[in-house]
Amino acid sequence: MGHALGLDHQDEDFDNASLGTCLEYTNRPKSNQTPNRRDYRDLKAMYAEADETTTVSQLPAARSTERAPAADGWGDLVSGSVHSGERIFVADLGNGRRIITMVLSSEGSEG
Repeated sequence: MGHALGLDHQDEDFDNASLGTCLEYTNRPKSNQTPNRRDYRDLKAMYAEADETTTVSQLPAARSTERAPAADGWGDLVSGSVHSGERIFVADLGNGRRIITMVLSSEGSEG
């Protein structure tokens, strides 16, 4: 899952001391079953709001005349297919705002 989110291995040498992250090779697997602080820091750097605003609070109110996303919340399929295992949807919220959703399906799943 870490790779799907853009994280890389912090260490690929089995004989080094454990860094306590699930994104390393180690000969002590019990010490690396969860992400560590660096993993969370890297995720925050990649996905945090640059302007530190709360996007959800900026969405239009339910009674607004602006468009809301489709019932499934995913919008229109713009790339991929169920068979490819990867689909990208775009929901147009109006006023130049969009929500982009990437759906990754595991082998054998319907989704």
